[in-house]
Amino acid sequence: MNATEQIVREAASRALWDSPAATLQSAGHSDTPNHSEAREVRWSRCIDELLRVRRLEDDWDGQGSPAPEPALVDSAILFAKLYQERGEIPPDFTLGSVNGTIIFEWHLPSEFVEVEVVSVDRVEKRRVRRDSDVAEEIVWTRAL
Repeated sequence: MNATEQIVREAASRALWDSPAATLQSAGHSDTPNHSEAREVRWSRCIDELLRVRRLEDDWDGQGSPAPEPALVDSAILFAKLYQERGEIPPDFTLGSVNGTIIFEWHLPSEFVEVEVVSVDRVEKRRVRRDSDVAEEIVWTRAL
């Protein structure tokens, strides 16, 4: 396993706070609201979106934004596959950001969760609970 795979696997496997699936289960929900599609179909759409983002070129938005590096997208794909293997619910949104990063978002009944693949050796996770203005953040990095 190379260093990139190691940091992505660690970020995907560690649950330092409740995962999206655990949050829903504890709240008595089986999945996110208004999503009746099978998880497999939604995960497939997530991966398809990442493959689309992988083909973006610089200035993809007409505002000069950099395209995510292919290696970064590959890390995001690995992260998504690992989350899927863990039984996590698919993100509500998967997108390339104007900073050249990859963002996964979950809009859950009790909170908002965002995982951002910032580089091949850095993944950030943020959570904001409903009716709170405090963001909790966890960062995984590879020691250089």
